[in-house]
Amino acid sequence: MIPAVPEPTVLISLGAGIVIVVIIAVIVYFWSRSRAGRKPATGKEAARSRRLDYQPAARPVTPLIRLPVPRQSPSPATPPIPAAVSVVGGRTDIDDSTRALAEKYSLDGFTLATTDGLVFSTSGNPTATEDAAYYGGNASPEGAQVAAGVTLFTVTHQGSGLTGIIRSERPLSRDVVHSIGKDTQEILNRWI
Repeated sequence: MIPAVPEPTVLISLGAGIVIVVIIAVIVYFWSRSRAGRKPATGKEAARSRRLDYQPAARPVTPLIRLPVPRQSPSPATPPIPAAVSVVGGRTDIDDSTRALAEKYSLDGFTLATTDGLVFSTSGNPTATEDAAYYGGNASPEGAQVAAGVTLFTVTHQGSGLTGIIRSERPLSRDVVHSIGKDTQEILNRWI
């Protein structure tokens, strides 16, 4: 038996078809590479490509404007007297020490914030994140009352500045604020 041999015209047609397909593939390849490095000019093609290049506009930053705080006459209420509470002894972590600090000075809340407005430690004050974002990093005179019931001080630990935000309805003397600052430094030295 002799195997069947295809006709030469079929082989020639099949070979020509493969050659044509390869030539078309090469043309498409080089055409797409030449278009990839080129920016579209103007018109519909440019509009179509820019539609996918959307970049939202930057949001404007509003400056922090401090309203003048009306001076209050000294109230007859007595400033808080520090209780005999250790802020580091017997404490499990920095948050426990911060709660002890608030308890020691009968504060409504105490927050330690970084200069970029993040909470570093808090006594559990529900407004801690807002206080840190608003007052964190704001330079003010030591023990300055910046709003009703809010007093700020700054402390430096290992080269980083931190802002202490005290919430207390009772007025705080500079000596009490200084003592809170010393206790805060003791907490930082113990836990950080």
